[in-house]
Amino acid sequence: MGTTGTDTALETADIALMADDIGNLPYLYALSHEANGVIRQNIWASLGVKALLALGVPLAW
Repeated sequence: MGTTGTDTALETADIALMADDIGNLPYLYALSHEANGVIRQNIWASLGVKALLALGVPLAW
């Protein structure tokens, strides 16, 4: 019963520490902010490319 609850908690948690060392939390916090920045950059880049392609379609005919 205890292991089933642990597996469920790990699957539903936003973050799970796999070791007892919480000294890595500042690094993980900075890493998550950097990853979010890259994700936002990719989203804006893809939207920009789609906008350019949408504007170029009428000019192709």
